[in-house]
Amino acid sequence: MKAAKTDELRFIEKLVKVTENKVNHSILSVAPCLIGIHFGVNDICLWLQHKTDDVGIWGICGMGGIGKTTIAKYAFNSNFESFERSSFLYNVRDFSESTDGLIYLQKQFFLIYLMGGRLTFRVVVYGKRVLVVLDDIDEVDQLAAIVGMLDCFYSGSKIIVTTRQIELLRACEIELIDNVHKLNKDESVELFSWHAFRQGHPVEHYTKFLRGIIEYCIGCPLALQVLGSSLSGKSLDGSDIIQGLNLRSCAEKDKPPRSFHHPTTQEYLQECANIMRKIRLSRQNDPPRQPQPRKVLLYGSNNKNSESKKVDNINTDAFSGMRKLKLLQLDNLAVKGNYKEFPRLLRWLCWDKFPYKCLPDGLPLEEVVALEMRHSRLHHLFQGNKVLNALKILNLSHSKGLSCTPNFSKLPNLERIILKYCTRLTEFDKSIGGLKRLLILNLRGCQSLRKLPRCISNLHSLEKIILYGCSKLVWSSLELNKMQSLLELDAGGTANDQVSTSVRKKHLLMCSSVSSPRKSPGILLTTVSHTLVTLSLIGCGLSSDLIPEELGDFSMLRNLFLSENPIQSLPESIKRLTNLRKLELENCEQLEYLPEIPASVKILSTWQCRSLQRIHNLPNLLTTLNFLGLSCNKIIEVQEMFRLKCISSFDADLISVLGLPNLSDMKVDLYNSLTLTRWKGPIQGLSEFGIFSTSFHGSELPNWLSYNSTGSSSISFDLPNHDIQGLNLYVIYENARTSYCTRRNKFWNEFHVRVANKTKDLRWTYSPTFKGLPDNGEDITWLCHWEIGDHLDTRDSMSISVTLFAGAQLKKFGVHVVYKQNDDVDISAYQVQGSYFLCHHDFDVQQNCSIYGWNSTGKYEFLFGDNSEDFPDEMSPYD
Repeated sequence: MKAAKTDELRFIEKLVKVTENKVNHSILSVAPCLIGIHFGVNDICLWLQHKTDDVGIWGICGMGGIGKTTIAKYAFNSNFESFERSSFLYNVRDFSESTDGLIYLQKQFFLIYLMGGRLTFRVVVYGKRVLVVLDDIDEVDQLAAIVGMLDCFYSGSKIIVTTRQIELLRACEIELIDNVHKLNKDESVELFSWHAFRQGHPVEHYTKFLRGIIEYCIGCPLALQVLGSSLSGKSLDGSDIIQGLNLRSCAEKDKPPRSFHHPTTQEYLQECANIMRKIRLSRQNDPPRQPQPRKVLLYGSNNKNSESKKVDNINTDAFSGMRKLKLLQLDNLAVKGNYKEFPRLLRWLCWDKFPYKCLPDGLPLEEVVALEMRHSRLHHLFQGNKVLNALKILNLSHSKGLSCTPNFSKLPNLERIILKYCTRLTEFDKSIGGLKRLLILNLRGCQSLRKLPRCISNLHSLEKIILYGCSKLVWSSLELNKMQSLLELDAGGTANDQVSTSVRKKHLLMCSSVSSPRKSPGILLTTVSHTLVTLSLIGCGLSSDLIPEELGDFSMLRNLFLSENPIQSLPESIKRLTNLRKLELENCEQLEYLPEIPASVKILSTWQCRSLQRIHNLPNLLTTLNFLGLSCNKIIEVQEMFRLKCISSFDADLISVLGLPNLSDMKVDLYNSLTLTRWKGPIQGLSEFGIFSTSFHGSELPNWLSYNSTGSSSISFDLPNHDIQGLNLYVIYENARTSYCTRRNKFWNEFHVRVANKTKDLRWTYSPTFKGLPDNGEDITWLCHWEIGDHLDTRDSMSISVTLFAGAQLKKFGVHVVYKQNDDVDISAYQVQGSYFLCHHDFDVQQNCSIYGWNSTGKYEFLFGDNSEDFPDEMSPYD
């Protein structure tokens, strides 16, 4: 009876944990183009996965906009499920600006534990490992308020802190610090190009401006993103690029560093600020004389709450004397009075949170080219027969009261219609068929919209349609195959009640997520123009049998987004997409296998594909491919790279050569350095580069080894007078008793061994993709069988050394010479100046050094130099 109750309690505890993970945790949004962060994320994820007996704090520092929050988000998303509680606290510095800010911060901190009732903090957190991220700390008191509570945490809890000031971390004696570096030139060009041109390289006619833009942004990712996005879809010269940049949204998210602001931009915004202050004085009966603004007037409420109903007022008299004003931005502002004094030469009007149900009759918009009224209270755009011939851009996004579109015949020259998240929009005027210049139609999140006019199919100029999240949209009237100009289609999360089984095998499909296997919301199979450059079907409930082989016929396709679909594999025809640059398969939780990927792919993301086991190839991994496979914890094979399989299935002769004990009942924690994940299971054998390796629990070296050492990380010897075929290496390590020195990973914080034939001046550095992690006081024995006999001769002088990863401490190290003949494996692609760098998971090291040179970066000397230079006395990693 007692055992039954224990089993029941364990079941309930597991059920509660699984339910909490499903209900309470949501994936934090991360920028779609992640360039240059793999190296930084790798160290943090390894630290998070490493179980210790103390409470750890990791600091991430760097200038504003450098990517601190992005790195923290990525690490949080990849590891929060390994903790019993987790929380990400944004913009901590804002708390201190309010009354009792630090107390409020501590209360927010406690919320990750409190599940109701009046339990004390110490009681609630007892026995719970937690993960907390404190984002953007800027005062010592803020950090000290949390550090002072460390004794309340259960062992193994982790805290990540982001800040711009490294002095704060040092003041609180935080040892583990990651100083985020700026992007290099190539990474800057790639990131800027993704935001500006929707591809990984710049278009030809912008090349001459690119050097100045990259220098202007000084490797700051946020600057590159904002500037690139502001340039997207526009035709500007170099000066327009700088002066057209809206720094306001950039500053609200994360203020850029001082060096990000161009001097002319500072003067430009300062003049606008002066004008704003003077306009505020116009509310008085005797307004002062105001200088004539050149281009921009920013005027708005400082209310940070976007849902606030409080609206500031201003009289139209404030605009008297501003006849030449071209660009005007208002925010949550009601304009009262006669519009005779309102500027009549406006070309761009941005009026966020517009407070009226329709545009005032007297508002002069005849010259306006761009009208942006996000978060407005509009029910309809305007009344009467007003015609706006100059208008090219109409943005009414987040206008939740808007139920119908305007009569587009009154806006004949529209090029862009942006109605994102107009959640009550149900009627779409048929006059859209007359917009012969329309390029972009963005209806993202219009969840009440059921149908579109059939005449949209006749818009031969339309290049981009975004329908993501239009969950009630009916597609039966659309004939997208007629739209030969269509380049980008985002149909994620759309549905249709029309099912055409007769064309099931011939046409691409768009469908919505299937909420139940027995009741599908409906699927539409429809033809799509093969001129598409970008196709997004995120969250459409696609299964493998619904993606046809004809997918390979989209020869122009450059970007394919299939994330959040229950697909198990992709059709083999995907290898025919020879122009494909970006393939996203994130959160495809049933994906098990990836077929051959075309060599043109530059970004491949399989993040959170937890069932993915085998990948056919990772093309150009050493040169151009950016592979984002975090949280793919079941990958066991990438063909022609590595293969992981149970040790019992390996050849018995190999097991005998290694002298392995019976490992059939043993389990070990394995860490995958390519996907930054860990999992516990039976002992596995890894084959890569012609090297076999395995990890298991053990603390003793075999007594028949040729050479061994206790405590020392290197062994030197001369080969005996025999026909040498290979080497066996044995490394025994445990959890480090003290924190490792941060100087140790100046270049590379990875477990690796270095083999040097000093006689022939040949060197190999090998870092296994998988390695064991010590746990519960048990040591790990890492063993590898390395067949390099063809490069070894009698009397050659050898030097072999090992470097461990953060948190591990070497106990014993041994080498054994073996004499087994096997087929050679070609590793010529990994040759570096006569040496060999054998590492699959940190592919960006190869990529960067192939561009900037191995010697100039210092990597070559670090990886292949004399091991005795690694840890001088003053830099010893262990006390």
